[in-house]
Amino acid sequence: MKPARPPAITLEPIEGDLKRAIAALLEDRPLRAALYGGRGNVAEAHAIAAWCGARAPGSLRLAARCPELGQVVGAIGLVGDELSYFIARPRWSSGFGSAMLGALLRPRGEASAARRLFARVARENVASRRLLDAAGFAERGLEVRPGGLPPGIRYERLAPPWRGDL
Repeated sequence: MKPARPPAITLEPIEGDLKRAIAALLEDRPLRAALYGGRGNVAEAHAIAAWCGARAPGSLRLAARCPELGQVVGAIGLVGDELSYFIARPRWSSGFGSAMLGALLRPRGEASAARRLFARVARENVASRRLLDAAGFAERGLEVRPGGLPPGIRYERLAPPWRGDL
C-alpha cells in the first residue's frame, strides 16, 4: 500500500559511487523489461549507458537516495525537455516515484521561464501512468519510441521554472 506521504529522499548528481549503484539497479531484468520492453535491444543498452555515462550537455541525471533506508532507490532526469525516471523494483508502489517527481518539479529560486516537459511510458506500465497523471501530466496519445522500443504513451505538462541547481 502506498504511504500517505511520499518518503524522504535526496536527489544527488549521478557521479562516482552513485554510478555503480545505478548500474546495479539496472541489472534487474524485470525492471529493464518494464522500462524498455525486455528486448535487450540497442536502445535499451544505450539508455542504460546514458544513466551511468558522461552527462550530455543540457541533461540532468540524479540518483534518489532514501536516508532512512541508506539506499539508492531510483533515478530521475531530464534530457532537453524529456523526463525519465525509474524506481528499483523492490521499492515499487512505495511512494518514491511521487517523491522524485515532487522534488524535481518543485519551483526554485531565481528561475528561467516555465517549459513544457514530456515523458513516454509503456502502455502496460499502469503505475507510472498514474504517477504522471497525479503529477499534472496529461496524456497526449500513442507515440512510436526510438530504437525498436514498443510504442509508448506520451505525457506532457508545463513545468514550473527552476534554476536547475538541485
